[in-house]
Amino acid sequence: MKTNFFCIILFVFLSCTKEFDKEKISINLNDTKELKYSDIFESFEYIFLQIPDSVPLINPSKLTANEFGVFVQDRELNNLLIFNSSGKFEKIIKSSGPGPGEFLNLEDFQILQGEILILDNNLKKLIKFDLLGAFKEENKIEFHPYNIHQSSNQLLMYFANRPEYENFSIVGKNRNDLLGMKKVQEEFIGINYSSTSGFIKDDLSKKIFLKLDTSYEVVVFDETGNIENEIEFDFGRYNFPNQKRMEFGLSPERYTYLRENNMVENLFSFLPLKNNFLATIVQIGLKTKYILLDEDLKRYTVISKFINDFDHFEGDFSPISQFNGNIILFKDSRSFQKEYLKSFGGKSISSNIFNKPDGIHQFYKINEHDFQNDNFVVIKAIVRE
Repeated sequence: MKTNFFCIILFVFLSCTKEFDKEKISINLNDTKELKYSDIFESFEYIFLQIPDSVPLINPSKLTANEFGVFVQDRELNNLLIFNSSGKFEKIIKSSGPGPGEFLNLEDFQILQGEILILDNNLKKLIKFDLLGAFKEENKIEFHPYNIHQSSNQLLMYFANRPEYENFSIVGKNRNDLLGMKKVQEEFIGINYSSTSGFIKDDLSKKIFLKLDTSYEVVVFDETGNIENEIEFDFGRYNFPNQKRMEFGLSPERYTYLRENNMVENLFSFLPLKNNFLATIVQIGLKTKYILLDEDLKRYTVISKFINDFDHFEGDFSPISQFNGNIILFKDSRSFQKEYLKSFGGKSISSNIFNKPDGIHQFYKINEHDFQNDNFVVIKAIVRE
């Protein structure tokens, strides 16, 4: 009887700490090609976010754009700004205090069906608001995670390299039960980057993705929040060696080393599209590159440059998020104006192209007088089926 009981306990322990074999993908960053936007996308949409003078947006961080609107986190003021799908300002949920229904530190947020879930990791609580900003409920948590995601079955918590539950960087919580899901690399404890993406849910496949910022790993969860797969990129000579990562820590000297060797510090973004994946890669000292992977992760293309054969706007292309398999970009209005003038200043534009109602030129004309204010532009790149 004792032996049977021991076997049951051992099975539970092993299942709780299951480690997955990583799906390693070797990438040759020197074997590149240029692609046209039309090879991947079917159109671009431009949305102007006009920030009211009474509602400053100092340091925009995480952005979510979905069927409910556009939600922007201000990491400096710890506020959440809400816009409708056309970019009109609707509401601000302010950092207001430590009391019931309030929060001080907006560390992360998630848009659920008809609700906004906010993580205050200083006060160690999760607060729910409706989409109009009205308080609904709050719950205490016992930890200080960097990122959270409420799946259909459990709350996922990401601690990066600052573990609080034993030595796990990812922990799941179902009611009062805790499940350690992925162990931290002990040599990197204390080396943490500020993640602006956190968990990303693909509404098409229902899978959840999390890139780990002191590695080249992406953890894939199923809809219930259980780990389904782990992906690890290998950039060969452009990998940031673990020993050097430990040696430099967060010191600025690491950038000198990375730049001298054109190394990749981490993945800028990893986004699920409709039928494939797009990873954005920054080799320090070189121009940004992109990796387009097939759905099965068996074939890939390294893209050295996207050629805009839609409207010929030559702006920075740095995808930060996605919705329904389409890419979301975000930039301040001054940068957008500078890129627009660099792309089209002094050039002849046909009247048919200039007067296209949903084109970039009419978008610029309508908002021209507001670009020098503290506003922002959201660009949606609609991916081909």
